Amino acid sequence: KEERWQATCEEARMERELGHLLVANDMILKILSEEPSNAEAQRELSELQSRLRRALDNGAELSMPERYAYEGFYAYGQADYAGAATAWQKVHAVLEQAGTREQAVEQVQALRLPTYEKIAQAHVEDEQRTTALRALFQRGLTLYQAGRATPALATFRQLAIQAPEYPQLGFYLVQTEAAAEKERAKRLGERKHHEIERRFQNGVAFLEKQHYPQAEREFEQVLKLDPTYAQATSYLELARSELKRSHDPKAAQAHYEAGLIDYASGKLEDAVREWRLASRLDPDHEKAVIALNKVQKELAFNNEAR
Repeated sequence: KEERWQATCEEARMERELGHLLVANDMILKILSEEPSNAEAQRELSELQSRLRRALDNGAELSMPERYAYEGFYAYGQADYAGAATAWQKVHAVLEQAGTREQAVEQVQALRLPTYEKIAQAHVEDEQRTTALRALFQRGLTLYQAGRATPALATFRQLAIQAPEYPQLGFYLVQTEAAAEKERAKRLGERKHHEIERRFQNGVAFLEKQHYPQAEREFEQVLKLDPTYAQATSYLELARSELKRSHDPKAAQAHYEAGLIDYASGKLEDAVREWRLASRLDPDHEKAVIALNKVQKELAFNNEAR
């Protein structure tokens, strides 16, 4: 590999000296995709970046597609993936206006774009997702710090469904769950709240033992006392589905997401229960099966460590 990389670097230098910057750039980026720490390829990439910048600044005789391709590769070399993606979109627009779609595809390949467009777009999407998750976490944190536990909990639960292992999420989920429970207990009254929780836990126990008629009755009583209890609603639907022996992918997805929230909160046993229910409602729910296997291994490891 070292010999091949060295030979490719030498060939890339020759192409650069001939003014074939895109060809040389492609060669060097391929080396760095295999070995990011290759010092010789890094030096050559730095030189290519300087040449690309010089060509753009000096107004070299470049066609519009070439200019945008240069701009994109310069941005790509600077790890500005959004800038690269934008520049290469312009290449497509210009080429498609100038000729047929087939000709445009051929010219895009000649400009060495396809591989790097995919990489740049993946980086852009990852950054967008990271930004959205960060904003969601910050919104939940702001609500929590403002003493609005219930909407904060809903926000953190959304985040848990999308990224259950998000940093600090578990801590704030536990804190907001406790605060939201206090708010709920205050709203319902202490005695009523204890009755609801007792019946809810009874219903869960009946579900686990597959005593579905008893589970249905318990969850119905819970919802009479507190119609806003979302988890009781979900479990009631499950009990009724089991009584009908129906295949319910929608309910399975709800339990899968509830399991993600429990997992993010550190409630591994609860996550196991939710993912078992999801798998029972929809045996083809691959994510629930994978998640269940993962959390069961974690529980086994934790028990062994203890």
